[in-house]
Amino acid sequence: MRWTYTPAPPGPVRTLCRELSVTPIIAHLLFQRGLDDPAEAERFLNPMLRNLDDPFNLVHMDRAVKRLCEAMRGGEEIVVFGDYDVDGITSTVLLVSILR
Repeated sequence: MRWTYTPAPPGPVRTLCRELSVTPIIAHLLFQRGLDDPAEAERFLNPMLRNLDDPFNLVHMDRAVKRLCEAMRGGEEIVVFGDYDVDGITSTVLLVSILR
């Protein structure tokens, strides 16, 4: 695999630097993530619970919640699968803690 570097246009990078008080490197990374709007980039850098999407916007979340509640009421065992990266371990531990 080869890494490729695509320079960002200087205008949006300067705007992000100025509006967010971040370094050009941070502004460039934000731009490459598609965050060229300072307000959107600010929400990304300083997340708040009120800005999270409603989890019920996920496809079939209502079915999953209903099934999970049925399993808990029925005393069924629930298996939680997770992966070994930072967000995978964190979300797995959180889910197991909540279910217990």
